[in-house]
Amino acid sequence: MQNITYTQVGDYLLPNIIIEGQFHLNDKPIGKYGRMRQSYLKNHRSIQYNTLLLMGQLFPHLQKVEEEANKQLESLMAEHLRINPPPDKLIDNLAWAAHMTEAKRQMEEIIFSKIIYA
Repeated sequence: MQNITYTQVGDYLLPNIIIEGQFHLNDKPIGKYGRMRQSYLKNHRSIQYNTLLLMGQLFPHLQKVEEEANKQLESLMAEHLRINPPPDKLIDNLAWAAHMTEAKRQMEEIIFSKIIYA
């Protein structure tokens, strides 16, 4: 059994609780996909969100999701652009931009269903 120490604040004794694995200043910030996962967990999987939060595993989980989503996006975009090459950027810049935007949107839909909202 673990010994718990207390600090007196006014008339109350409050336990000295330290949660391991919390965010540190030198950690990488959570990006778009990590924040989307956090929002999804908070709004639709509150028990899982609270468990991860209380166990000190929320931030590492969100970092892992961010890394995996970025890796998947890069891989899927490369494969998609190999099969469906974009128009020449120098000849038709707007068509190239439209093609790339649509390709990214399609690949993000796959990432959302497999990683973010899983």
